[in-house]
Amino acid sequence: MSSVGLFLRSRFLLFLAIPFLAGVIALLVIGQGSLFNLPLTIQRTLSPFPGKWNREALMSTESSDDFRSNIQKVYKSDFMEKAGWLGEGYKYDAKYMGARASDIGTFSLENTGESSAKGFITARDHHVGWVALHHVTGWVGFGAFVLLCLGSLFYIWRHALQSHAVDIPPEQVWAIALITMTISSFFAVFGAIHNFMPPFCVFLAVAIQSFRAYRPPVKPIGGIPS
Repeated sequence: MSSVGLFLRSRFLLFLAIPFLAGVIALLVIGQGSLFNLPLTIQRTLSPFPGKWNREALMSTESSDDFRSNIQKVYKSDFMEKAGWLGEGYKYDAKYMGARASDIGTFSLENTGESSAKGFITARDHHVGWVALHHVTGWVGFGAFVLLCLGSLFYIWRHALQSHAVDIPPEQVWAIALITMTISSFFAVFGAIHNFMPPFCVFLAVAIQSFRAYRPPVKPIGGIPS
């Protein structure tokens, strides 16, 4: 989000900072474990780079990757064909969900790997963006959602890039950054439609109203105001 805001304010001057950012990342990677110990959240983010990372951070990253891989594997083999073109919606087995909710701790401990992934998918707790979309709405809804996201990104960035950096008001910077972050994080990390749609609609509405309010005046043609 901060990188989007910086780009909107400084435009292509931001690319001049890339060597500096690369140097900061290199310093963090080299210094971790010998000069200082970074917080676990930062170590998880930088763990793809070789370094002296905390074992807990590495295990957490591997566990998260394995979990999402199992979700996708199980969905493709057991659920994808049933969802088909129109999806299966949010319907579920009431007895299964009741048992799951009453003893969620035991459920998490006793079910691992593919069995655990099947439970999460059945409960519509997908954690993977494309799986959440297809399971609930099918290929039709998946395509419509992708078009909505791409159209929204095109709309906001077209307006942003047509304006000078100094002319973009703060609420537009805020809305554009949050819309971009919300869409990218849905497909990359979270994957929950019910958490995505409410804030996304609010951010997009703010952007649309702001673009209308700050629309540049139309220049008159032939001396006659249009």
